Amino acid sequence: MPRPLPIRLGGAVREAAYIAKNLVDHGVALAMRFSPRHQPYLTRRLRTYRGQRSAVFLFHGYLQWGPTFNRLEKLLDLEPLDLFPVNCDYQPYSQDLRRSADEERSTIDWVLAKTDVREVFLVGHSQGGIIAREIAQRQTPIRGLTRVVTLSSPHQGTYTAHVGNVNWAVTRALRVVPGFPRIDGESGRQINVGSRYLESLNACPLPRDVTFVSIFNHWDPFVTPTKNARMPYPEATNICLDKPGHFHPLYDVDTHALVVRALFGRLRESQGERLDLANTRGAHSR
Repeated sequence: MPRPLPIRLGGAVREAAYIAKNLVDHGVALAMRFSPRHQPYLTRRLRTYRGQRSAVFLFHGYLQWGPTFNRLEKLLDLEPLDLFPVNCDYQPYSQDLRRSADEERSTIDWVLAKTDVREVFLVGHSQGGIIAREIAQRQTPIRGLTRVVTLSSPHQGTYTAHVGNVNWAVTRALRVVPGFPRIDGESGRQINVGSRYLESLNACPLPRDVTFVSIFNHWDPFVTPTKNARMPYPEATNICLDKPGHFHPLYDVDTHALVVRALFGRLRESQGERLDLANTRGAHSR
């Protein structure tokens, strides 16, 4: 009897549509940057601050930037949630993750100094989830940080990150070109399976007063093997969705609702939502 395909056709079509949406979002945002009325994102964002006491900072993944979270940001900004979402998109896509975490932390501190925020959440997609962990686990504690939620993040590395070795070589070769940005090309290598960086990060204990949740799909072409999206800590919550894809969490409304639940309350097993709650030892409960 032939083995079933790892994904359903409908799920594959939706993921292809989400990839197309992501490209369109980035194209529109790039065009807007050339508008004579363009203003820096943080300047515009702070003008919309309504006195919320909770803020969620969003970190994008490899080869992505701010538009990645356009839809989730708008959802989290709904008045009933009383959240102030901030899209962090200022790190070069392939620089050392520790350096990116330092730069994003400066953004967090800057926003907190200009607002009355008392509770902080971090949400990261793909590589952005590793940056969120770097900030939460190895930097000076953020006042009010309570939850870290990652989406499709390679916590134990991914074999597709071997492309980072090529990027590392190319960026160094292009340094001879006058004016070429100084990009180290390190982050792709840091999320390889068995990398020293991830071994060091995963050996670092989780803060006791911060809840960690990893949400990922049962099949992900960019996180291979998919089980490596689990956070290797018994106290972390790992949730495997019965949906395929890597960009799915950025656009799927059901996953957005799950993110809200992850931010505001404890997650429980739900047959109706077809959630697969997995612990880090590989046991599953339906």
